[in-house]
Amino acid sequence: MNVHRIDGPQGPRRVEAPTAARQGPPAVSGDVSASDRVEVSFEARQVRALAEAAAATPGLREERVAPLRRAIADETYRVDPRAVARAIVEHEDGLAR
Repeated sequence: MNVHRIDGPQGPRRVEAPTAARQGPPAVSGDVSASDRVEVSFEARQVRALAEAAAATPGLREERVAPLRRAIADETYRVDPRAVARAIVEHEDGLAR
């Protein structure tokens, strides 16, 4: 199913939150059949999984970040290009598995 417009062919419709007083199936305008369905794309599932993983990840470790901030601020921070290249290769190797 491809959705190209957010307002549908009849234009925008008001959506109301369900209430406890309302009973039975919700009123729906338009043609709806038992075979209607929604499919979530692979990319959307990946985004959700990544968002859940990020939410479960602990925040900054200030004890590790503070010395780096100081070194950057006083311009003493140096990068070892070989160590960076090695870390990139190791990371990419891990992704390929």
